Amino acid sequence: MISSDPFELATDENFDDARYLTANPDVKASGAPARLHFERFGRREGRLQVAGPAREPSRRITVLGNCQAPMLAQCLSAMLPDAEVHGVHLGLSSHEPATRSDLILLQTEFSGLADNPEIIPPRLAGQVRSWPTFLYAGFHPDLVYARAGELPVRTPLHDYSSALMLYGWLRGLTVAQTVGLFHEAVFDRLGYFAYAASADAHFVEDCDRAGLDGAALLAEAKARAPFCHTINHPHLAVVARVAEGVLAAAGLAPAVRGPERFLPDPLLSGPIWPVYPAIAERLGVAGDYVFKTSGLPGRFLDLDGFVAGSFAMYGGHPRSEIRADRLTAQADRYRDLETLVAKAAPRGANPYARLPDRQFWRRAVAGVAPADLDPVAAPAFRLAPRDRIATAGSCFAQHIARTLIDRGFNYHVTEPGPDGAELFSARFGNLYSARQLLQLARRAYGEFQPRDTAWLRPDGRWVDPFRPQVEPAGYAAEADVVRALPGHLAAVRRMFEESDLFIFTVGLTEIWESTRDGAVFPVAPGVVAAPPDPAPYRFANMNAAEVQADLSAFIAFVRARNPGLKMLLTVSPVPLVATYENRHVLVSTTYSKSALRAAVGEVCRAHAEVDYFPSYEIITTWQNGGRYFQDDLRSVSDSGVAHVMRVFGRHYMAGGPAERPPHAGDAALRAEFARAAKILCDEEALDAVAR
Repeated sequence: MISSDPFELATDENFDDARYLTANPDVKASGAPARLHFERFGRREGRLQVAGPAREPSRRITVLGNCQAPMLAQCLSAMLPDAEVHGVHLGLSSHEPATRSDLILLQTEFSGLADNPEIIPPRLAGQVRSWPTFLYAGFHPDLVYARAGELPVRTPLHDYSSALMLYGWLRGLTVAQTVGLFHEAVFDRLGYFAYAASADAHFVEDCDRAGLDGAALLAEAKARAPFCHTINHPHLAVVARVAEGVLAAAGLAPAVRGPERFLPDPLLSGPIWPVYPAIAERLGVAGDYVFKTSGLPGRFLDLDGFVAGSFAMYGGHPRSEIRADRLTAQADRYRDLETLVAKAAPRGANPYARLPDRQFWRRAVAGVAPADLDPVAAPAFRLAPRDRIATAGSCFAQHIARTLIDRGFNYHVTEPGPDGAELFSARFGNLYSARQLLQLARRAYGEFQPRDTAWLRPDGRWVDPFRPQVEPAGYAAEADVVRALPGHLAAVRRMFEESDLFIFTVGLTEIWESTRDGAVFPVAPGVVAAPPDPAPYRFANMNAAEVQADLSAFIAFVRARNPGLKMLLTVSPVPLVATYENRHVLVSTTYSKSALRAAVGEVCRAHAEVDYFPSYEIITTWQNGGRYFQDDLRSVSDSGVAHVMRVFGRHYMAGGPAERPPHAGDAALRAEFARAAKILCDEEALDAVAR
């Protein structure tokens, strides 16, 4: 198109609105060069440019990644009209290094290229930021890639194959027999109904790894579900949200928000994989078996047509050469599927037929590797990087605190110990029972003042009977113990009032209490220190109802002072070191953990703001065969702790560490945990005294 107007339009020849943009006076009056770069499947890059007075772009941005990179560049161009944005599809063709960029966005999939001078010159290394790699199999769990030797195996949908279709071809099934495999019983066997949960976790983790709020991005995407055309082709709206997050992380304010309103979705011209009806029903979205090939509009194939077309293309390779990683890795599941279909009961005849894999022992426990066991189904909340997180409980609770600190999360310490280091959010020591926790909260607010104030150790030093080991050197006089108490209780109040999340690990039902006022202690009188009069104390073993009542009372008490406080309850997997009951310690351990687990379960069921984390189940399950315990069959091994915290991080930790100024206590606190090969545990003193 030729125009004598000083405002010219250069455009792709298939763009039909050029005449409007050239003639529109609003566009002319702006006088600003607006650039829009985009790529389309099977076509060269096009540029839409309203030419005006030459002006240097405000900044240059290079987006490096897979086929999603041009989409992100497209959104950024619309959001930053004065910027020059280039999207580079790495691996698709040769390209020049990003030599003139103010900001380089490198997709997480290609993070290893950050040190490659042919991609990013060393002088620009400080300009590199990450952006996530979209890969979501929740809607399309059957989609896989296949190869014949080193070559990709093609289907009517380009490189995309169906695992069931490959299975049918490799087994020599007919098209009709293979179509019959697309059955709810088969989907159940192969775990297709559980893919969405894993896909959610992967999506959040990759966004978090790139410094974005994965949980928030996932929630926005799910509002538009299904939000992808295939496992690696997101809808434009998802990429637009990523673009907004990237700009926010880089400190750039967009001139335009919601760019997907004005832009074409380039991946609509690529293949589109359907959401199978049985899977769609579980996910609450629309489903069908309509497969779209590349092109606009492309061709549309039903399931029979897609299988027949794929079989015809598979025929160009020897059957023995075709490989798909999933069929090899999950060979036990991909076995005799046609027999399974023949035996399948009519749909709906069995109320368990639609349940996900996690609800069946064979598939969720016996059928997974011990290190992959993940018994968390639907966490009630996730922790934002800036959330203040406080912890308390038995010895095992210190592992959670250590992980929060090691990962740079906002572990909330209101009362640090010597040199700024502390094993607890405040210096209350181990809280083994629910009653100890309730008592601490009541003491902090002046609603309970126990008669016991200080006990004497054999070495002549005094200790606080409610936290006898937090001050290893003890106190010189009873008055010193009393003087330290107000500051400690003030710190406990701040912990409860300032925290966003409180994690409590309950460990014991056996307690020692005062007969004078009902005060409870972490260890029995005389184990670490002795009271002036040993008579008014007694042993008690709480039942599940009492534990439940104490936890419920604590939740009501604390949330009245901090209504927004969320809570996460766990049960310590560590067995009792000793029991005061006249029975075997194994029997007492089984009773104690059973009562605690039952009580915690009822509490979580009754309170929406309280969730349960299954650290006890991960460590003690039959599947592990005791491998997560050390030689004493009691201390949890490092590998066991790592497994617990891996699952904890996957489900509850959203994003990376909060950006907060360092202070003297941080380094000391990390060093303290690094040195703490043995977790501080009052209960160990019981066995030491006996020996």
